[in-house]
Amino acid sequence: MTKGDSHQMSSPIAPGEVDRLSDQGLLEAGDFTALAALVLRVGDAPLRALAGSCGDANAFTWWWALVSQSPERFSTAAQLPPRVDVPVELREAVAEHVLVGRDPRERQYPTAPGTSRGPILARLDSTAPWVVQLAHHVMADPAVRSAEVLDAALTILGAAVDPADRTTVLDFARTRQPHMRGHYLVRLSGDIGADEARKIVDVLAETRSSGAEPEHWKPVTLLLRRLPLDVLAAFIDSPFTQGRGRAPLLEAGLIGTLGAARLQEVLEQLTSVEVVTELVERAARDLPQDQLVDFSVWAHHRYPASLCFALRQRLIGDLSDSHYFTRGEERRAQAVEGLWASGLAGTEADAIADELIAVTDPDDLATRAADVTTSRAASQLGAAAAKLLAAQHPNDTPGGRQLIEAAARSLRAMTVDLLKDFAAGLVRTATGTPAEGRLSGPLVDAVIGHPDAIAAFAAEGGSDVLTLHAARTPDQAAAVLLSASAHLNAAQACTLLGVAPALDRPGNSPNTAPGVNWTTTNPSIYLRLLDAADTWDEATFGVLGQALRALDEPEARQPSTEVLLRALSHGESRGLADHLGEATTDHIRRLLEQRNPEVLRAACDWVRRLDIDADGADIGRAQLVLAADTRRNGRNADISQLRADLAHRHAELAQDLTLEAGQRVAHLETAATLADNEARDAAVVLVESRTTAIRRAAAHVLAETPGSPEEHATLNILIANEDDAEVAHLLQTALHRLVSGDAGEALRNLMDLLGLPTRGLNVDVLIPNQAHRERFTLWVDRARARSSNTGDPSAFIDATINIADQMADLAVVAASDAGQNVALRPDQVEGIRVNNKPRPDAGVLVTQQQRTQLFPWFSSVAALRSKRAAHPSPLGTTTPLHFGDEDQLVARGLLKQIAEGWIESMYAHASK
Repeated sequence: MTKGDSHQMSSPIAPGEVDRLSDQGLLEAGDFTALAALVLRVGDAPLRALAGSCGDANAFTWWWALVSQSPERFSTAAQLPPRVDVPVELREAVAEHVLVGRDPRERQYPTAPGTSRGPILARLDSTAPWVVQLAHHVMADPAVRSAEVLDAALTILGAAVDPADRTTVLDFARTRQPHMRGHYLVRLSGDIGADEARKIVDVLAETRSSGAEPEHWKPVTLLLRRLPLDVLAAFIDSPFTQGRGRAPLLEAGLIGTLGAARLQEVLEQLTSVEVVTELVERAARDLPQDQLVDFSVWAHHRYPASLCFALRQRLIGDLSDSHYFTRGEERRAQAVEGLWASGLAGTEADAIADELIAVTDPDDLATRAADVTTSRAASQLGAAAAKLLAAQHPNDTPGGRQLIEAAARSLRAMTVDLLKDFAAGLVRTATGTPAEGRLSGPLVDAVIGHPDAIAAFAAEGGSDVLTLHAARTPDQAAAVLLSASAHLNAAQACTLLGVAPALDRPGNSPNTAPGVNWTTTNPSIYLRLLDAADTWDEATFGVLGQALRALDEPEARQPSTEVLLRALSHGESRGLADHLGEATTDHIRRLLEQRNPEVLRAACDWVRRLDIDADGADIGRAQLVLAADTRRNGRNADISQLRADLAHRHAELAQDLTLEAGQRVAHLETAATLADNEARDAAVVLVESRTTAIRRAAAHVLAETPGSPEEHATLNILIANEDDAEVAHLLQTALHRLVSGDAGEALRNLMDLLGLPTRGLNVDVLIPNQAHRERFTLWVDRARARSSNTGDPSAFIDATINIADQMADLAVVAASDAGQNVALRPDQVEGIRVNNKPRPDAGVLVTQQQRTQLFPWFSSVAALRSKRAAHPSPLGTTTPLHFGDEDQLVARGLLKQIAEGWIESMYAHASK
């Protein structure tokens, strides 16, 4: 057939002519030449089937060569389209062609006919069951297959849905060298389930320890990104034990293949810090520019600043290298924002790059502060402020004033709920750096304006700075103490309260630090300050000492009663005793001079802890208590009880054999000044001491204090056995005090008991009737004997009433004898004289109006008689009378008034 006849059908080509046709010749001949050759070989039926499935002339001629099985022709598949549908009639022939094993010629000549088998298999429909089955046949004997055929078969099986088909790929890869397995596993396409993923990484397990290089890992990276997250993370986290470890995998482009989002998911699953660090550092190199900032922010939020160093370095590189790029300023601005975003997302000051601080305008801090919305970012911005304070800024003013003011503006720009975080980050970062010296002035003022900021500032180690700054101003001192008490030490608290030497200060700080006290702040605030100071002994006792010393100052500078009581209360809760040192007794003196009952009670409790609960007792303090009780005439029950208890205590110490004689004598003499009965009880024992000085002191007490008639026999025995003349004389005096020798001595003893003058008493004037003298002496001696019985004063009161009644009798008789009208009949007066009927009752005698006008002191007699214990209960009630210490004091006072009136009346009537 000639070229001009190419569109007409001619006679069949002879066999010899077909044999002479070459590949190029058939291609040039066109469809009809190929068709003639095909008809010659296969007949009409296959031709129609082939024509129906192939509309391409080159493909048509190629299929002719395939079916004709001519070993010399059509050695490439270049004429085939990318995907070819094989007619059913031809599938067996295609399969036979693909399955022909490699012959020596194919190994020697790459263009041999067999080299077309791989491309042919690759162009078949991989979803067709017969093609999948064909691929299985290829893999059944891989040793005789070319690499192209194997790859095509693996690709077909890797795209299959049936796990059994895909497993063939896994099984084949397992038979390859570990570093080559990724080349085959990458043929697995489509979705990869968890089970299959675990099988994949199992096949790759040996690859991790094979020393595979990046070119071997390159196909694996494409496969890994498709694995489920947990399987992928576990594979990356597993040990890489040979060669350069995990580095070749990363150099193969794993990070870029995964992308930032997938990488973050993987990192969240990892537990090994070493692996995380390696991946983050590689991400700093390999992530695209548009993904870098977001990933850096995420990483700084999650990891320590040191781990994210490489990310910051890449961003820092953009600061300095921006002039190499088109739109360099835009890139530089992006780097600055990226560094800020990363730094504020971090948890440490190191996340704030020093290079960022170097290019930051101090005034920008306040702008950024206004945009901060989280605690972490606020803390990091505080750290940035500290770094800025530590920097040597070229535009700064001397002393860092501009930077300090910029930091202060930043703090004030924060929302209130974030101030504490900013303050904490500021101090934490500034400590130990030059910035620490710049935490001053307006910056600290801004902190002190907010309680939470104060607490955070102090908690991070800024308590010294706060204390030194705030102690100069009472309001600020109060604010710091109230807000930061949990973070202060005793010295700082004392400085803020102005009760201790100031802390060491920088050379340029003011020397005065008055702190805060009750005169410089609101009373309610100061009470809160006292409660806050109760955390430290030094502060509690320092404030108390300050308050007590002020009691000697003008009233304007004295603490209020409420302040004084609160300070005392805190002191008592800490066991206040001798904590105020040598000034303790002076402080107690000041307290005992106060009028408030609660203050006096606190003073008494203090003395009790010092001198009753402790081992010793101070004689000076006992005299202070005595003076306080005397000034109040015994009307303060707390002081009176303390006086009695101190008397008992000193009497006990006087009997303490471990003390020196001088100490014991002093304690006994002190007890005698406080309470006769306690001293006398001790003296009765001590008068038999082997030490003469102690016996003399005891004898003095016995001679000078009222005793009991029951002591008569004891004193006689002591006198008989005493060999010291002075002691014997004193004991004789004591014996004589027990029983008055006559009415005159009884008079003197009574006046002594009542504290009245004993001189100039004329017994003939005062007790003219001899019949009255014995009775008078009896009741005076009874009153003296019972005068120290504070436990049951009724016997003393009864004795004083009898004495008063007798004085009334004597006065009425004397007045009548002097011619005065006493509103009594003569027989009644005579009855009084002989103390017999028809004398009127004593109660009537002292209450008749005419007589009370004549004897005004009769009203005191009537008042004293109202305390008579002989009456079981007052009129109109069934409650028995009960007498206490106050009743005894009242009775003594009334008898003193009666005695003074009686003496005056008796001398007046005697003169008439």
